[in-house]
Amino acid sequence: KGLAKPYVILHSGAVSNWEMFDKDFKTFRRLPKVPSSDYCFFHSDKETVSVEKYNADTKMWTMINGMHKARKFSSGCFLRGKFYVLGGRDDNDKHLTCGESYDETTNSWELIPDMLKDMTVIVHSQSPPLIAVVDDNLYMLETSLNELRVYDINTNIWKKLGVVPVSANAAFGWGIAFKSMGDRLLVIGTSH
Repeated sequence: KGLAKPYVILHSGAVSNWEMFDKDFKTFRRLPKVPSSDYCFFHSDKETVSVEKYNADTKMWTMINGMHKARKFSSGCFLRGKFYVLGGRDDNDKHLTCGESYDETTNSWELIPDMLKDMTVIVHSQSPPLIAVVDDNLYMLETSLNELRVYDINTNIWKKLGVVPVSANAAFGWGIAFKSMGDRLLVIGTSH
């Protein structure tokens, strides 16, 4: 399940306007408006447990079961057949170290305690976690240390891989692009 082709989906800034580009940015289409009345989908400064998914074949949004923890400023990815949500802030603006994984076959979420427990102390103005998936491995840019890490899904531990060539710590991760492109990681930012 999920999108079979590689697409880049982005919010274009206007209320509920989403666009989908092919991986080469040669073709795009505007997606239908998100039908939810939950305004946090349009102004991402409000925590929520609500989740909606888009079906590219039917061009429809559908509501799925909510997460265990309400969160804002989190990051998400598709990994090994499940959708993962990491970090973010709760309704008291406290940073969350837990993650959650969604199983589409059971329409249920599993809470993953302490998924980000080994990350450096997070400042209040920290960006959402910078994550990317390549070859069924989850990578994160630990912005305060400019360090690349890979997640071991079996032990819930992040392994340090080395320093990246950008200064992600300069703005606490904001303004850094960290994405997967096929079988590679892409990082864009000011060099050291």
